[in-house]
Amino acid sequence: MTPQIRNGIAIFSPQGFIDGNNAPLIINNEDLKFLNRIKARGIMISFEKVIFFNKNGINYLTDTLLKIRKSKNVEVGIVCYKNDVYKQLVHFYKGSPEIHLLQSLKVLDLLIDGKKEEEHKVIIYNKDSDQRGSLLMRLKEKGVEGTEIAKTPEEYREKIKLDQYEITIDSTYLTLFSKKVPYYTKDNAVVYGLDGYIDGEIKESFDYEYHNNSLAVGFKVFIFNCTTVNSFNTHAVNFFNRLAVTGAEYGAAICLTGLDYSKVPEVLQEEMKAGGIFFEDSLESALQNEDIIQEDDGATVVKKEQKTISKKLVKEVSIFVDATVETIEVMTGAESHKENVQIGGFNISTDKEFISASVGFFEDLDGMLFLFFPREIARRACLLLLGEKAESITDELDALSELINIITGRVKAVLLNQKGITIKNTLPRTFGKMEKTKSVIADRKGVYVQMAFDGEPFYFFLTR
Repeated sequence: MTPQIRNGIAIFSPQGFIDGNNAPLIINNEDLKFLNRIKARGIMISFEKVIFFNKNGINYLTDTLLKIRKSKNVEVGIVCYKNDVYKQLVHFYKGSPEIHLLQSLKVLDLLIDGKKEEEHKVIIYNKDSDQRGSLLMRLKEKGVEGTEIAKTPEEYREKIKLDQYEITIDSTYLTLFSKKVPYYTKDNAVVYGLDGYIDGEIKESFDYEYHNNSLAVGFKVFIFNCTTVNSFNTHAVNFFNRLAVTGAEYGAAICLTGLDYSKVPEVLQEEMKAGGIFFEDSLESALQNEDIIQEDDGATVVKKEQKTISKKLVKEVSIFVDATVETIEVMTGAESHKENVQIGGFNISTDKEFISASVGFFEDLDGMLFLFFPREIARRACLLLLGEKAESITDELDALSELINIITGRVKAVLLNQKGITIKNTLPRTFGKMEKTKSVIADRKGVYVQMAFDGEPFYFFLTR
């Protein structure tokens, strides 16, 4: 199939049906030779004229595009589709697309084209806060200023009624930052979503490694939102009790919210309560329950085994530092200056007011990244990421959470593309006071970097 070349990007445009039989015909060996000759910067599949597709067809196309991306280091994805097709594609990828999903040629030009863009009036909506940050970061890198972010679908619908935006982005997914797990954090609690009938199969689909790493980095409240759960059996009870036992070693609490008690046998409810599991009517009431949400002074953080930073991790420190500096510079407009680098403990004494964020990572590399922000830099990030000035420290911490997600996404992409190293990361954790972060770090050893952004001190600490 002969592609259209648009600003160095090859766009293949199949028509009709895409399944396992005809997907191999879309990009064949001759096409690959042609792409090599013209040195295409990207390969996209247009779904503008696609009527139907199935899982076999999508899997084949995805595998083909991923092989091209790995061998040629180019951007790959699907472009030009309707909103309902976007939802189908995201469902196919189980919420974590492996390739770009770009809703239109305008969005393709804006996000993927290599040249800097002039100012455009752009509005973004995506229910995934990581994706909002990723899209905003890419636009900032392209020189697009004045982008607006809608935080709710209602706000987005009201704003686009004004008809003042050149480009609307509401059905697009960038894979550079494609960390996505089926949970989120709220007030430093990890919230899981459950649906339907819960039985022994949950043990197969639950990511224990991720959960255990979240415990290790200091999360102590894990809430299961059961609003749409029909019922569960004794195998599900055993699953929750296992989590409660593991969490007890860390002083962590397990809570189920929104459960329709009439649909769950009372004997099973009593068995879980005896195991120390909490029940609350709603997520909001759980977060207000002082028996569940205790003041986190860091005193009960459990350290199973004290580790020092590995040589393997030290070799990649520059990737973590560069991703941190580049992201903060782009997102805040601040100029950086590196002042001191050393390996050892984190022992900073300062009168300045800092807030901080941390994220754990594991797989080929394991460790923890802590970033300490002066309030002024945090406020700038908040203005850009949230689209408004921070009204409280909670707003600033929310912005920091999104910012460290973006930084982690950049690290993951560089490690994978340049070194073939794969890492997964936990959800970010935020701290309103320096003392709380120090209690988590305690006597850990790591790489400490002291920097400044526009003269404001900033601290970076990478450890295990």
